[in-house]
Amino acid sequence: MDSAQSSYLIVGAGIFGASTALHLKAAEPEARVILLDRTPYPCPYGASFDLNKIVRDYYTDKFYMELANEAQQQWRNGDMWKSFYHETGLFVADDTGMGRKIIQNYKDLEISHSSEMISPEEVGKRWNEVYKGADLNGVEEVFWNAGCGWADAAGALQSTIKTAVESGVVYEEGEMASLLLDDSKTCHGVRLKDETELMSDQVLLCTGAHTAKLLADSAPQWEDLQIHDRMLATGVVAAYVRLSSQQMERFKAMPIYVGAMPNVKGGLLAPTPDGLMKIARDESFSHYVHHEASNQKISMPPESRSQTVWGQDVPQGLKDECNEVVRRSLGEQAEGLEIEAYRLCWDAFTPDQGLIISPHSHCRNLYFALGGSFHSWKLLPTIGSYVVQMLHGKLEPNKAASSGGAAVAGTNNGPTTTSTSSTSTSTKTAPAATGTGAKSAGGVTQDTNPADQNKSWISTHARWVVMLVVLFFGLLLFAFIVWYLHRRYQRKQELGDHSRAPGVQPDMNTWGPGQSVHEFRVPGEGAAAATQNEKGKEKAVVQEQGSESKRSSKRLKKPWV
Repeated sequence: MDSAQSSYLIVGAGIFGASTALHLKAAEPEARVILLDRTPYPCPYGASFDLNKIVRDYYTDKFYMELANEAQQQWRNGDMWKSFYHETGLFVADDTGMGRKIIQNYKDLEISHSSEMISPEEVGKRWNEVYKGADLNGVEEVFWNAGCGWADAAGALQSTIKTAVESGVVYEEGEMASLLLDDSKTCHGVRLKDETELMSDQVLLCTGAHTAKLLADSAPQWEDLQIHDRMLATGVVAAYVRLSSQQMERFKAMPIYVGAMPNVKGGLLAPTPDGLMKIARDESFSHYVHHEASNQKISMPPESRSQTVWGQDVPQGLKDECNEVVRRSLGEQAEGLEIEAYRLCWDAFTPDQGLIISPHSHCRNLYFALGGSFHSWKLLPTIGSYVVQMLHGKLEPNKAASSGGAAVAGTNNGPTTTSTSSTSTSTKTAPAATGTGAKSAGGVTQDTNPADQNKSWISTHARWVVMLVVLFFGLLLFAFIVWYLHRRYQRKQELGDHSRAPGVQPDMNTWGPGQSVHEFRVPGEGAAAATQNEKGKEKAVVQEQGSESKRSSKRLKKPWV
């Protein structure tokens, strides 16, 4: 590649886009690199913009643990990053044995660490006893890691972009509307909502939760371009408490708490120097809309941005959940703590929570770096180097593998640095983003058989077509047999049952006195189930006022650690 002639357009200036711009300009000083986002940097609506984010060097997956440890070294020692990092320690309350597996990973990978398993009673004695009242029911031992902490999210992101711009990256402010595609299935740039067109040799989408809609808008009838089930746009709610000087004195020594038990489902970050304590709720939700042009159901962030900035514009049910996290985490110590503001954070969630860093196997010059799944912010200092390797076709084979999930560039499987995975709802749109075979072994997913792009659709799907035809007729035959046997049974009843008086039939609209069949619940659920159902409905209302589109909200469980 001739760097003097190459040009790159990076859409989205979150951690993937910012880190890639920085590393790409360092690798190709003569290349033209444009970084595009909706507002002046850093964009306040994105998942990467926040009060603070957890920085940790551990995973149960060893490949990711190595990635995290590499980034952690930069947070501790890198000139660009260390001023934003605060090492407060972190403990995790769960009942899965995760902590012991992580400690074993440290040993296997020969990584020095300061982790240990401690008792719930010990948690209550440490750190000025702020967690003495924490709800640790069901927890036999707690994973404590003194080598973790948090980083100033907005500050670090802004510094990264600023450094990239100073090195020659061009930052453009504008909102992408669609890709510029031609009949040869090649991407030449993007069109903005103001009709401006930005042209480039290579286009990298770092668009997170917005990706599925952007692809559908770009080519609604191009089936292979779509995200389908490789990624799902999901949201989580966060909040913060502003501590008084007295409260700050009480909580300043507290570490990060991750409550992975069902009775907590969230955690607290250590307070910032200016006294803001962040609360994170560990339960995500989706927001589906019907995309008419492509006739598919897509999860996407609501059009209104008022919920993605700090304020009060979130459903009351989600506010209640945040307050419950505080109460369960601190017990009596929570007295007097009042939440000041809330925010919804949207990210691209993949089936195995693995990153998507990959070329699109059906569209030339189109690439992806996304799938953060609410755990990837910590990789800001280093993740861009892997994206650059992918763009240059030089990603190491052991990192071009993955362990679960499907890449946007093919049937690739999940985690790491060069793939395209995701979990949204499938639908039909137009040609370009589902690749072919990818290996999986705990690394980054990448296509391994580009030659298949030249085969016809029939030649590559014939067996599936035959199977579907056989399955269809088999189900048809089965349905006919069931109908016939049911009809025969009814006829016998009509001829042989003389015990019921003429004209008296059981009322099939009730199940017990006055209870509709449609209201029937499993015994034991009763009013509690109804209350829980109403609470769920309230939480599902994550949409702008005045919207008339029909939407559904689906609750997902997401491990936070």
